Amino acid sequence: MPGRHEEKLELAVRTARDEGLLDDKDEALVSAARASARALDDAEGTPKGGYITSQILAPYREILAELKLTPASRDDSEGAVDPITELMNEMEKRDNSSA
Repeated sequence: MPGRHEEKLELAVRTARDEGLLDDKDEALVSAARASARALDDAEGTPKGGYITSQILAPYREILAELKLTPASRDDSEGAVDPITELMNEMEKRDNSSA
């Protein structure tokens, strides 16, 4: 069963495909994003979860930006908060509170 990071990614990917922002040529990067989301899910609740998350998060955000799955990469940063940004903000708050 997918975790919350993987679920949010799938929602963002599905929406981007429906809007014509992603196609089959993007599947290699989508696959890398899925692996990153799964790794984030797996890291939660482990003793080194915060460290693992900190190592995964920056490369994951780069992949999301490359796929145009962040507001800044779509140049609509003034719009509503998308699921990925919401997830990233939540993760950042959690990491800061556990530091």
